[in-house]
Amino acid sequence: MIGTLLFGEMGISRYLHLRDHAEQLDRELSDLQRLNSELRTDLDRVQYDTTRIEELARERLGYVRKGETVYQLAPVGEKERLPAVKAP
Repeated sequence: MIGTLLFGEMGISRYLHLRDHAEQLDRELSDLQRLNSELRTDLDRVQYDTTRIEELARERLGYVRKGETVYQLAPVGEKERLPAVKAP
């Protein structure tokens, strides 16, 4: 009887395993709910916050405002690959 209680199909070891699994699932659920909340906040900002929309357009699409000057810097090492310009 005690053996069945400890090691049986519905014994204490099975109970402890299921309890640990339930706690792990609760932690995963909390993490997913937090991530979902963050994504909803970001989505709201992308849809309604003009500052965020402009920020994304500049970063991802390279948009600039009228009258702005854009400077592009070549990465270090790029200089060697450019053809040399000969002076007259």
